[in-house]
Amino acid sequence: MKKGIQYFFIIYFLSSCAATKNSLKEANKALMFDSAIATAHIGVSIYEPLTNKYWFNYNADKYFIPASNAKLFTLYTALKHLGDSIEGLKYYETADSLFVQPTGDPTFLHLDFLHHPVDDFLSKNTKPIVFCTSTNLAEKYGHGWSWDDYNDYYMAQRNAFPMFGNLLHIEASREENDSYTTAEVSPLLKDLNIAYSYDGEKVEASIKRLQSDNSFQVIFSKKGSDIRANIPFETNGITTTVSFLENRYHISTTTKEENLKINWLNIYSQRLDSVLKKMLYNSDNFYAEQLLLMASNKKLGFFSDKEMIEYVVKTDLQEMSQHPKWVDGSGLSRYNLFSPNNFIFILNKLIKEYGFTRLCSILPTGGEGTLKNYFISDSAFVFAKTGTLSSVVALSGIIITKKNKKLLFSVLVNNSIGSYMSVRKAVEKFVKSIRENY
Repeated sequence: MKKGIQYFFIIYFLSSCAATKNSLKEANKALMFDSAIATAHIGVSIYEPLTNKYWFNYNADKYFIPASNAKLFTLYTALKHLGDSIEGLKYYETADSLFVQPTGDPTFLHLDFLHHPVDDFLSKNTKPIVFCTSTNLAEKYGHGWSWDDYNDYYMAQRNAFPMFGNLLHIEASREENDSYTTAEVSPLLKDLNIAYSYDGEKVEASIKRLQSDNSFQVIFSKKGSDIRANIPFETNGITTTVSFLENRYHISTTTKEENLKINWLNIYSQRLDSVLKKMLYNSDNFYAEQLLLMASNKKLGFFSDKEMIEYVVKTDLQEMSQHPKWVDGSGLSRYNLFSPNNFIFILNKLIKEYGFTRLCSILPTGGEGTLKNYFISDSAFVFAKTGTLSSVVALSGIIITKKNKKLLFSVLVNNSIGSYMSVRKAVEKFVKSIRENY
């Protein structure tokens, strides 16, 4: 009798496993044959951490351009190396000078944050400032970024001492008498060269920065008499920031390109998780790039995304069996190549080292951030990072199923010629079917 019961449960378990596999195959088939994806390349991986079992893999070890899913690796790097709070500035004070060392903090004077401890500290200082910069091996743009996107907000320059997110916010209007007014949102505005013109043939108004310097052209159109935009400004390393700080604090400054061996004191700016949440919710490339550079400066003593990536892969991620081609912090570069299994690995590692609850508090859920139009009915049951480039749609994260199973998933779609929204809707349907049926 006892053996009969055992056989029954074994047969039931095997049949359940077979049913699960078949159901997942059917769901995946429906995804692949969706008209938005049918001619694209796709990779899928679904994994259950509790049992250490892969439920389903399709092209899961193949490489794809991941777009902003690469930020999940930056997330891990930041959690591993930056501590609980962001180091906003290092300083050392003498009788007649204030020595400061930039840390790459992306939050300095950023409009995302109301409180700025570094600004408060520098505002109280009356001594000349000596800026001591660490060696910076990182270019202002990442490896493989599209150079002609330099005017777009999502490609703000990287540097050792950013301010305002390295973006200039401009609001301008054209009056009927051809006079122009500008609302100065960023205090940088007074130091920049801004020209205004009118083009009756244009449909929309536009703002364009010259590629090499901080000269801006505002062009109004017949239908566009008002315009507001965030445009990356030319940082010139930290030259633009230092010039601005001289005007802001009314102090003299000098710059030394060396890392002085002194006992630096720290000023902390923001809680790390608050910055990570903004990075993931808005898929903010600037935060991602600067956090990777901050980790490099703190761990290696200099700014280098390349060297930090190599360090993390060889040490923190050494047990990863399949290594990605990882070249930047944001995923802007099409040189990045990751597999779905890479994202299962990093999600699993994040949960093991930092906990399920913390990870879910940082990742967007349905109806929020980049998922604001997706998984609305599944809010608090799907937590995931999106990724979008031309012909690229990615989604990797966590599903809590109706039977309360916690699953990790990664879906990478490349070479799609359909709209990214139709592809994302197809992926959403696939993920929701897993949640509903398991």
